[in-house]
Amino acid sequence: MLSKYLVLILSVFLLQSCDKKDAPGNKNGGSENVTEFLDSWEKTVETVEKMPKGGNISAMDTLRLTQDMARMSEKASKSQSTDSWSASQTARYLELTVRYNKALQRLD
Repeated sequence: MLSKYLVLILSVFLLQSCDKKDAPGNKNGGSENVTEFLDSWEKTVETVEKMPKGGNISAMDTLRLTQDMARMSEKASKSQSTDSWSASQTARYLELTVRYNKALQRLD
């Protein structure tokens, strides 16, 4: 599945981002852009979780998922270069990624 490769690429970008230290003076511990990214990532995860089991997804669903992953990859790349991640944001990302991978496995 193409989407599995896209999530792998996305994961690499995000894990590199997670190595960054919190920006000095950032009271929330992490960037607001990262929070927005995580909110978008959660919507993508929820979309995959709602898809039918057993791989019976339509071509339109596959296209939408591919577009979502491309958009998420772009956002991840931007946040990697400009934003800091807090420990809670990193934990949230990892939890969402586990949910996404479980949802993908369910589709097979």
